[in-house]
Amino acid sequence: MKSETMKKVTEGIVRGHVLDTAGCTDKAADELEKVLETILFEISDCVNPVPEIASDLTVGVLRFIADTLEKNLNDKEKETAELKRTRLLTAYAYATSEQNASGGMIVTAPTCGASGVLPAVLYYLYKQENVNEAKILEGLAIAGLIGNLVKTNASISGAECGCQAEIGTACSMAAAAYAYIKGYSIDVIECAAEIAMEHHLGLTCDPIYGYVQIPCIERNAVAAIRAIDSANMASLLYKDSKISFDLVVETMYETGKDLGSHYRETSKGGLAKKYCRNKFYNDNLEEE
Repeated sequence: MKSETMKKVTEGIVRGHVLDTAGCTDKAADELEKVLETILFEISDCVNPVPEIASDLTVGVLRFIADTLEKNLNDKEKETAELKRTRLLTAYAYATSEQNASGGMIVTAPTCGASGVLPAVLYYLYKQENVNEAKILEGLAIAGLIGNLVKTNASISGAECGCQAEIGTACSMAAAAYAYIKGYSIDVIECAAEIAMEHHLGLTCDPIYGYVQIPCIERNAVAAIRAIDSANMASLLYKDSKISFDLVVETMYETGKDLGSHYRETSKGGLAKKYCRNKFYNDNLEEE
């Protein structure tokens, strides 16, 4: 089932005018290039930190580990290709998320809390599959279209609709970008974005201690891996797809409105409540 909005924003892709299709003026295209430059720099900087700074990177409740993950200081000989992909995507997602947690420079994609998903996928393609920057830039434009669709027709705010609106949208953006860069059709691109969002429906936002760390950082890595899997699944399933991207976005918004406030960034429910019990809140979830 083809989404009307997806049809409109992707119709020019087959003609090879991705940036034009995205409504990019020369100025907007320049801005996209700056965004990509920041993404590539921020991850590279985090997985190759300055030694004296990297010695004790601890903020909130987590110690930074992106550089250790990227270098794989454990047993490389026993690492399978599948495990290597998981390790690197995790390292790249952690790199951006750790930057966010420490107040460093990031690209909201579409938010600070979900800023590690799209950069991880794009950086993986750039570093591990040698995709050139021009193609990565086009994928970034596609991701931006998806993010703007969700922002316009629903919400990308965890405070409004839970983490499904943040990580769900980020995963859809990354899945669509990956599908485009891999040369999949418009139908597969939409299906990839839909699958990515559909399987984040109902996801709560319950950060421990209010920090954008647990479960946020690990969740970015999971979503980056899921984005690639969503795109690959879409290439197999798109002909039988019954759910459009428009429909799943509308569903996400309605689901978010149904979520109690405890599950929308207040840290008064879910993991935050369980982990922090007797530290900040009493049994009635009232601040002590």
